[in-house]
Amino acid sequence: MKKKILLSTLALLLVASLAACAAPTPAPAPAPAPAPGAVTVSKPKVTPRAAPKQSR
Repeated sequence: MKKKILLSTLALLLVASLAACAAPTPAPAPAPAPAPGAVTVSKPKVTPRAAPKQSR
């Protein structure tokens, strides 16, 4: 469920960024922000899996 929500939000962000680029408004600034956020969300999922292996 969470993955679908993330994909939908990313799709909306892409559409919004395209609309912002098409419009002469200074909106392209917030577009690059969500990219690092998505990367940070994927990292925590990998770290907890590696932690138990190190404890063993």
